[in-house]
Amino acid sequence: LGDWHQADTACGLVLKEEPENVKALFRRARALQEMGEYREAEQSLRKLLEIDKENKEASRMLVKLRQSVKSEVEQQRSMFSRMARGLG
Repeated sequence: LGDWHQADTACGLVLKEEPENVKALFRRARALQEMGEYREAEQSLRKLLEIDKENKEASRMLVKLRQSVKSEVEQQRSMFSRMARGLG
């Protein structure tokens, strides 16, 4: 887990100097994905794809991330629904 945090931090430093560094955006997205930070990872990939629209690997990762985000939202809805029923 620590390695992914280090990767995110390192990519963040690169992106401060070079905000359009495709490699750093991709690696940051990968690190964020591994840490379960799906929405932030999706933002990095969207920015990457604005710069490099033909990046197939980033496009594939974005599809997987969207599925993860959808699953996460469904889990949250289910949890909140159970909590609300418990209060009622």
